[in-house]
Amino acid sequence: MELVYIGIFIMALSFALVVAFIVKTLVSVNKSMKSLDGTVDNLVTQMNGITKESEHLINKSNYLAEDINHKIDSTNGLFESLQNVGDSVDNLNHGLNKATDNFTYHTNKHNDKIIKAVRWGEAITNTYAKWKRSDKSGDRHQYNH
Repeated sequence: MELVYIGIFIMALSFALVVAFIVKTLVSVNKSMKSLDGTVDNLVTQMNGITKESEHLINKSNYLAEDINHKIDSTNGLFESLQNVGDSVDNLNHGLNKATDNFTYHTNKHNDKIIKAVRWGEAITNTYAKWKRSDKSGDRHQYNH
């Protein structure tokens, strides 16, 4: 019978060792779970902070996008005015080109008449200048006598 008691004792001792190892493993798992819980809580806190910062950044980006759109819209009038000025300058240039072509055509067509008119103008101007000089020199002679 003693062998039965020794066998029961060895079985009880084995069972106690298995229970001790299971308790040790469960204690280790419990510590790991507590550490994991603390890490997850810390992660949740950090994610809340990141989420708030992200929302703030998105709101600021939306504000900047609206501001840029508003400023772009306000410059549309300027560009339309510049387009109108460009069109006006183009029309003026076109008109000047037509006037130049027309002037050149008529000048070439009446070139001889223009040259004669210029020569007659010079002759009249020279004659008038001579007449004025002679008139003034004649006046001087009258006062000297």
